[in-house]
Amino acid sequence: MTVVFDGGQTLWDFDGAAVRALGETRIAIARATGMSVVSVPSIEQLLKLRREVGERMRAGARVACPRRDAFTAALKLMGDDASPETVDHITEFFISRRHEMCRPYLESVPILTALRETYAVVLLTNANPHLDRIGLRDVFDRVFCAEEVGMAKPDQNLYRQVAEACGTAMVSVGDSLVDDVLGPQRAGWRAVWINRDGLGLPHHVKPDAVLNSLGGLDTALKTIVG
Repeated sequence: MTVVFDGGQTLWDFDGAAVRALGETRIAIARATGMSVVSVPSIEQLLKLRREVGERMRAGARVACPRRDAFTAALKLMGDDASPETVDHITEFFISRRHEMCRPYLESVPILTALRETYAVVLLTNANPHLDRIGLRDVFDRVFCAEEVGMAKPDQNLYRQVAEACGTAMVSVGDSLVDDVLGPQRAGWRAVWINRDGLGLPHHVKPDAVLNSLGGLDTALKTIVG
């Protein structure tokens, strides 16, 4: 059996790192454009622009670098026709700072290491993680990134392609009900929802297991396998 993990908010605190990095990136944007920080879109606006890129990807758009597209849109809101080099600089600054600030949850490495003794352990993410910077470079048997595959969760073709590549029964583990539970289940996978924030579960969504952290995942997987 193959256990397929999402990344951010499942194995590492992506959201917290992104918010902190965006705060520094707003200053970098101001310096690069010669404008005041006040004229740079807020952290909330920058997050919204990134979500909009993600929605386009889920609708089938091919996006080489989602974060770059989001920063391009931010600069347009400022009325700045930035050069590609400026956008590249801002994007790389953000990505570098985000990964420097991003760390795995305390249980991630021990649990991934233990699971590899029994299961194939795979990462499937819509982000573009630098696993060496995060500290998770050597804990996966395979890694699938939307940017490299050319498809994003919850595209059913993506789940099928990953399943064909792995060639075993599949279990998804992640925090997104759409990307990590409903999407995989529609492709015939089993799914474990990691609900770190204690959110309510909609009545129409039925994960095979619900956990508030990765603790207990091994027991949940044994139950799923039967």
